[in-house]
Amino acid sequence: MVYARFVVKLMSIVTVITCTVLAAIPAGSVIHIEHRQSGDTRAVYPLDDGEEFAIEYIHSSEKTPIREVYTVDGASIVQVREGYKYYAAGLEFTRETRQIDGWTVADVDQEVGTFSVRTAATTEQRLLIADENRSLQTYTDPWETIRISAKNVTYLEYIAYKVKSQI
Repeated sequence: MVYARFVVKLMSIVTVITCTVLAAIPAGSVIHIEHRQSGDTRAVYPLDDGEEFAIEYIHSSEKTPIREVYTVDGASIVQVREGYKYYAAGLEFTRETRQIDGWTVADVDQEVGTFSVRTAATTEQRLLIADENRSLQTYTDPWETIRISAKNVTYLEYIAYKVKSQI
């Protein structure tokens, strides 16, 4: 009985120390996806500074594929490129472009911080990140909005976000 109490106390101390260490050690930057209306975490992806992720979709009227490429700079998202198969209204045209594998690509280099995307029921929108290619509708229902942000987190915060996104 005394031994069992000792083990329980020891495990409690180890747990407190582990949580304290995890709460103090920075894990780095993550891309945090949340449901804009409820604030619920839908996904979290670790991303190193300079590592890229992209949103792909089809232009609503011209039907050209579009790929917006972003990176993380600390706790901010920076759009680095925009690519499209052929020109459509509203796409980048004032910058110099180049051709890469059938895509017209413009370098953008614009800090966007946090941005929101309203998921569509009429076209496919995809997030390409960390070897994943997922429909934005896996994060919310059509016509609802997700917020995409970059955050600097500790390991404990990262674990908490991962747990919340699994619920």
